[in-house]
Amino acid sequence: MQLVFIDDSGQRQPRREGLGELISIGAVMFPEDQVAKYTAEVSKLRTEIGMPDGEEFKWNSPKGSFMAQAGGDVVKATRRRMLEIAADCGVRTAVVVWDRGMVPWTKENVAREVLSYLYERIEMHLEASDERGVVIADIPGGGSKDHSKWLAEALDLTTLVLHRESSWRGVGQVGWSPR
Repeated sequence: MQLVFIDDSGQRQPRREGLGELISIGAVMFPEDQVAKYTAEVSKLRTEIGMPDGEEFKWNSPKGSFMAQAGGDVVKATRRRMLEIAADCGVRTAVVVWDRGMVPWTKENVAREVLSYLYERIEMHLEASDERGVVIADIPGGGSKDHSKWLAEALDLTTLVLHRESSWRGVGQVGWSPR
């Protein structure tokens, strides 16, 4: 069994010239039997660097947070160590990034498309490892109306992925893993 965590992100005005708004979604795929080991190793790392309990690792740490104040060398070394721990635990990732400046689609259409591409990559990983998976999604930004709409669209997409191939291996909603 694989535990697949997905989260969305974006950048309205990328610094690189020629890019439009970027929309992305990523997945981190954990072998179920490695989650406890990963958690213990990251917990050890937190202790080693003196990071307070309850503070979340963020790529762009909020001002005033431990990581924002730790300095570039600590941040770089911590990120590297977290990636090494993940690799040692057999963790795999997939990321889809879309430049909205290149195609005049609405943000909603792009979000649906990148989710579709991500599901395809998750499905390929599960097929290659001959395993089932449970997808656990972070709630996207916005209010409760946006959340409900996203969940409904994700469910529609999950149904499409399910019916696309008879060899489907288990991309689905939380707690749902037919085979």
